Amino acid sequence: MRNMLHLNKSIKYLFSCFLLGCLLLGIICFVPPQNHKHVQAAETITRVYDYAKLLSSEEASQIEALAESYYLENSIHFLIVTTTDRSEFPVATTLSEEKQTESFGLSVYNYFKDTYKEDTDNCVILTLDMSNRNISVIGQGNASTNMDNVRETMIAEKLVSYMKKQDYLKTCQSFMKLSNHYLQVKPGIDPEAIYLKLWFQILISVLLGGIVVGIMAINSGGKITTTQRTYLDEEHSNLLARRDRYIRTSVTRRKRETNHDTGNHNDNNSGGGNHGGAHF
Repeated sequence: MRNMLHLNKSIKYLFSCFLLGCLLLGIICFVPPQNHKHVQAAETITRVYDYAKLLSSEEASQIEALAESYYLENSIHFLIVTTTDRSEFPVATTLSEEKQTESFGLSVYNYFKDTYKEDTDNCVILTLDMSNRNISVIGQGNASTNMDNVRETMIAEKLVSYMKKQDYLKTCQSFMKLSNHYLQVKPGIDPEAIYLKLWFQILISVLLGGIVVGIMAINSGGKITTTQRTYLDEEHSNLLARRDRYIRTSVTRRKRETNHDTGNHNDNNSGGGNHGGAHF
């Protein structure tokens, strides 16, 4: 019975450590959802502008439904824009190819705002430009705070493999899933950090719980109150004989090895990357 009580307490401590760890990570790393006035449910909003015809009507409907669910969760619009020649919204040809893709995506964003007016500033725009095989990710409004150039590039680069496989549905779904996650991580924190992974949080919680359980087990053992004198009858016990015999002394010598090999090693690494988009 006593062991069962200790086991129940251990399980409670383990579960408490898990909840505490998740709570602390949520407070430190994640941004609480912001409350914005939502567009009325009766109004249909188009967030997929598939000018390149990369998606079937069924796939476009799936993406629209997913974008709506994310909007209801965090009040951010995810716009999907595709094009083959950017003729729908002409952009300056003097710009670089990357900037032309970005400019086209922002033109669709402005059209989106002009069409639906209220509560449409906060967007993350994915532009798939098939003319130069370029991916652009841009955060606007409140979304631009957590969606900086580094995070935009991280998302765009993760979409390259899907675009090479021509899996456009997966590209759009992954874009929204990644963006939604990145938007909840405070600026200055790597959204791909290992300590934000669920499996790592569970591992740390289990380790913390194990330490707590171990300490409890050590403290629950009690003190040892018996010694060799507990079973000795001193009044009726006598020492019969005592004898010490010297045998020999042996000394072994061994030469101590000295390691004279020392050295210093310096590694210098540097690197960089593009920001805001990627090629496929």
